[in-house]
Amino acid sequence: MSSNKNTEINGQDRNAFIFGLSPQAEIWNGRLAMIVATYVLLHNVLRII
Repeated sequence: MSSNKNTEINGQDRNAFIFGLSPQAEIWNGRLAMIVATYVLLHNVLRII
């Protein structure tokens, strides 16, 4: 068994930026969505203060 925790059973890197419909694209999509959601939330909260 491989000691690299960034690979799945099929040997592909989960953090690689692969263009197109792939599990890696879904991971990056979720990361970018959380960054944008955090920015919008902080922007709205700090604008009120």
